[in-house]
Amino acid sequence: MLCGLCGNGKTTVMRAFQNLLNVVRIPDSYHRNVYGMPIVNAVHIAHLCRNSYTEFLRLCNMEMLGIDDMGIEPVEVQEFGNMHRPLTDLLARRYENRGFSFITTNLVPQQIRKLYGDRIADRLNEMVDKIVFDNPSFRK
Repeated sequence: MLCGLCGNGKTTVMRAFQNLLNVVRIPDSYHRNVYGMPIVNAVHIAHLCRNSYTEFLRLCNMEMLGIDDMGIEPVEVQEFGNMHRPLTDLLARRYENRGFSFITTNLVPQQIRKLYGDRIADRLNEMVDKIVFDNPSFRK
C-alpha cells in the first residue's frame, strides 16, 4: 500500500509495477496464462458495486488487483434496496481469497480504521506492506 499526500507519485509507481508485470510475463501455471494486474479507481469500484454487481464480484476474485485512490469513493452505496460498503466488501473478499492487492491512498492509518472499521484495518495490516511517500507534490 502506497500512502501519502496528493501528487507525489503513488499512482505512477503502481502503473510502473503493472508495466513490469506485462514485460516479465510471469506464468500462472494453474490458469495456463500469465499474471496481469488491472488498476481500478476506488470511485469506479463503488460504481460497479452499485450498477454491475457481477463485474464487482469479478474484481473481488481476481488474482491481482490495483486499487487507486482508496478513500475517495462513497463508503456506502445502495443497489436495488441493498446497502453495500464497496471497498470494505472488496477487501474482505480479497482477504478471504488471498488475492494480491496493490493500493494507493492519501489516507493515514487512523482514517482507514475510521472509514473501513477495525476488522478491515487489521486485515490490511496482514495483507499489505505500507510504503509512505512523505515528499510534497510534484505537480506545480
